[in-house]
Amino acid sequence: MEEYKPSTTKFAFQSDNRYHMFLSFRGPDVRKTLADHLFQALLATGLSFFLDSHKLEKGETTWKSLEKAIQSSTIQIPIFSQGYADSTWCLKEVVAMLRTRGLIIPLFYHVDLTDVKYPEKESSPYKQSFLKHVEF
Repeated sequence: MEEYKPSTTKFAFQSDNRYHMFLSFRGPDVRKTLADHLFQALLATGLSFFLDSHKLEKGETTWKSLEKAIQSSTIQIPIFSQGYADSTWCLKEVVAMLRTRGLIIPLFYHVDLTDVKYPEKESSPYKQSFLKHVEF
């Protein structure tokens, strides 16, 4: 089996470019597994895409850049993982995706569609995450 090597290619947001895809994911859950493999596959296609391949600093400028990247992408791909709903940033990205006219293609990584669709289910890993967000 070939040894896994994380990507070293870096992409920066350029406001004048239109992306084919925007990838949204929770780094600790999928960055070194699914997200990097998907990144490598997309890189080979020549499609343009936005991927947070570095740790972004939190702040208004960062959010505006992310929001613009989402709005300028034809396809948005949220990767729903067990910890996705723990991240306020990930949830904000999904809301921004829903406000665009782009195509959203959700990927479910170690969660079921019903976990995301019905977070109130006792077995959903999203239940406690959403309750924490509501408390604020």
